[in-house]
Amino acid sequence: MHILVISADEVLVRDLRSRLEGAGFTVLFSSSLERSFLEVNSVVPFLVVVDDEATPDELWQAKKFLGWFRRRSPVFLLSTDGTEGLEEDCDRCFSRTDYQEALISSIQKWAGRNGG
Repeated sequence: MHILVISADEVLVRDLRSRLEGAGFTVLFSSSLERSFLEVNSVVPFLVVVDDEATPDELWQAKKFLGWFRRRSPVFLLSTDGTEGLEEDCDRCFSRTDYQEALISSIQKWAGRNGG
């Protein structure tokens, strides 16, 4: 199963790649929500993990891109403290500062419910 991780944070990307590949997933990456929107045509990911720091500054634009992904795949958001407005456009939201175990566990549960 392919998981798309959208983040410009190299440390976060390395950590997620290690954890997700260790859990048996294939991991694709993009550094921004807009770029991933343009690039993801051939592979529809099983799930999308979005770092809110990789979203456009304009809230309406971020919502548009998240909605497009959410119509195709579940979207999990890594949110900084105080970020508001995108949570309702995602299936799950995790604190960007304390996401590791909860995120991986939720992805594994989601995969189990969907035949993974």
